[in-house]
Amino acid sequence: MKKLLLLCVLTFLTLSCSNDDHDSTDFRYEPYNFSIGSLNDCTALELTCPVGVTCDENYYYRAYSYMDERLQIYISFDADIVNNFSEESIRKNFRYIDFVFRFPEYSNETVSYHYSPLDPIKKLDETSEEGANFRINSFENGVLNATISGYTNSISKIIISDDPDCSIGDVRGMCAENIEADINYSIDLSFCLE
Repeated sequence: MKKLLLLCVLTFLTLSCSNDDHDSTDFRYEPYNFSIGSLNDCTALELTCPVGVTCDENYYYRAYSYMDERLQIYISFDADIVNNFSEESIRKNFRYIDFVFRFPEYSNETVSYHYSPLDPIKKLDETSEEGANFRINSFENGVLNATISGYTNSISKIIISDDPDCSIGDVRGMCAENIEADINYSIDLSFCLE
């Protein structure tokens, strides 16, 4: 999980392109809503496997991932889902979803902002202790339509710095701090699932 978060941060820093400094950014604003794909134009998920593993029905899980400048997700199912895609099977074989959403409009080469729950969401249609929910709305014609929603009162700020005291664990040159926020979020997903 920590590796996923660090990967997300590093990927985000690579993708960020704004040059404005937003140290006074206020994250108490209107709901944070966006969509990925649509029912008529779904977005592909990437099959994700550990190195050296053949992802087939004989492996004990099936995982998919997605990443762009605003969102990164990792969703895991039991292997019984392989060659058995239906809404019932997706619900039955769901293991967890982990996600990070970012604020590219407030980031630049040295500062970035993101939110990710500390723990993955492991139950469908139930709000986690951290206020996050994952709901499967439908699965039709190979398209998984789902929503990640919730509330957070803090987000992470990552700073790239030459300061010798700046580090996250053993990663030097990168500092983190929690920023107070007041954000209701809703992310609609339409993924092609095969």
